Amino acid sequence: MRKLIKLFMWGYQSHFNFEVECQARKVLQTVAPTVEPRALLIGIRAAERTDGHPVCVEPEDEDWDPTFFFSSHARAEEIYKTHPDHSIFYGDEPSMRDKPENIRKKSALAAAKERFSIYDGDHATKSYCGWPFKVEGYYVIPVLQFKAADIDAYPSLPFPISFEDWKSPRSLLDAAIDCLLADATTALGQKEPGRFLGRRQADTPVCTEASGRQLLQRDHIGDERCHVSGDIRSVECHFFDPI
Repeated sequence: MRKLIKLFMWGYQSHFNFEVECQARKVLQTVAPTVEPRALLIGIRAAERTDGHPVCVEPEDEDWDPTFFFSSHARAEEIYKTHPDHSIFYGDEPSMRDKPENIRKKSALAAAKERFSIYDGDHATKSYCGWPFKVEGYYVIPVLQFKAADIDAYPSLPFPISFEDWKSPRSLLDAAIDCLLADATTALGQKEPGRFLGRRQADTPVCTEASGRQLLQRDHIGDERCHVSGDIRSVECHFFDPI
């Protein structure tokens, strides 16, 4: 029986979300076998799209009430109007050209994180949000959610280290979650994401290695003697084979 999607973004959104959760469960079994990830997607409508719901949640019939997130659209607009990145001037034309869209993405992510911060406090959960990607006129944010007690049961460092917009993971588990979300964002950029259900297979050894590298970056960045070069904010994981 075909499922009716009320909060519609694109036709394969439920397939895509199911895929993200399955891959997270498989990968995290090697890092933290007692955690149970739950995946969801938050879509905030872009300014150029006028039809459809301002905010969509996938799945829309789980423990969370989708209406809890509906204020994210208006909040993202508020954040965008006063975002400090508007005052940044880049020395290259491509960066200046991409700046408004990147601010839109940052604003959507900030609005979603504000709602999840409240939700997590009320429900004893921890929600990790990935970088948004625009799909069919929605800024889609992949999210992995866990019981807070399950996450806290694993060892972690006392604090993260920040560098510009980047923040280090505090544990191997955090690093693995970050990499899973980064790969989910990449997968959202493929044509008709979620259409080819079951075609993607998580590469667990690659995930573990990438997570370890990301965690070790923390020590390099924290060492004042280290020379930082390149874009340390992006980590390529490639858990899934390309279609």
